[in-house]
Amino acid sequence: MLKMIAIDLDGTLLNSKKRISPENLEALKRTVENHHLVTIVTGRNIMDVRAFLNHAVSLPIIASNGATVYDRDGTLLSETPLDHEQAEEIIHYALEHGVYFEVTTKDSLLSPVTGEEILRNEIAKKKLMNPLTDTELLWQSAAAQLSQVSLRPTENMKAILTKEKPIFKVLIASFFPNTLDRFKILFADRQAITCTSSAASTVEFISSKIDKGKAICNLARKYGIKNEDIVVIGDSPNDLSMFREAGVRIAMGNAIPSIKAISTMITRDCEQNGVAYALKNQLSLYAQPK
Repeated sequence: MLKMIAIDLDGTLLNSKKRISPENLEALKRTVENHHLVTIVTGRNIMDVRAFLNHAVSLPIIASNGATVYDRDGTLLSETPLDHEQAEEIIHYALEHGVYFEVTTKDSLLSPVTGEEILRNEIAKKKLMNPLTDTELLWQSAAAQLSQVSLRPTENMKAILTKEKPIFKVLIASFFPNTLDRFKILFADRQAITCTSSAASTVEFISSKIDKGKAICNLARKYGIKNEDIVVIGDSPNDLSMFREAGVRIAMGNAIPSIKAISTMITRDCEQNGVAYALKNQLSLYAQPK
């Protein structure tokens, strides 16, 4: 029976160096060869996902937390943009308060040209507030954000708001939890947007019409796959929606507690090729609940 295996990227398929290990890649290929549908489900944009896969295997891709969905041949199957007025409001607030942010459109990932400066200043401020702050660890996180393949620092971020270009996601990044909380609280009552997260230092805004869970269900229906035959592997808050939909739910060893709490099994962490371990040793292509 055909199974659909939906796999998160950061903290799941990718290791801390933001790479897909040879073991994980081989496991993906073998699973596809065994006639199962494997899809990547991520908060990242489509350009970054394609760069990670580097033509090594052709998979359907659910990007931007479900806002865009592509078939294995690259055909766009669906897109669910943010309400433009509310996206503008988030962007204006970030610009006004000097907070780092990113805007995902269909063909670009944009950030303020001052983005690196903003994050460096935050790290310096954290160090002043607490001399024991591990600035190297914080910079590693910032560098990972700034080194995204498709990221394009932009001089005039307001200019993108004058174009009739759909916005699929707005990401806010900060090392100060109260900054992230301000965004969550300010936009909590907006019915047209949903706030989620893929890391402790980010919040991500997408349309309330979509999330990872809805996207994997839509893709599964296209291939005639029932929810009980969906296997999901993930680790972060933005994976919760797809964990609630799947028949088999595999939490990474490094997953947050709320993901582990609703999992049917727990695999190794992302540094130990947890995806490959699950596909080869725990699932045997057909997962059994723990």
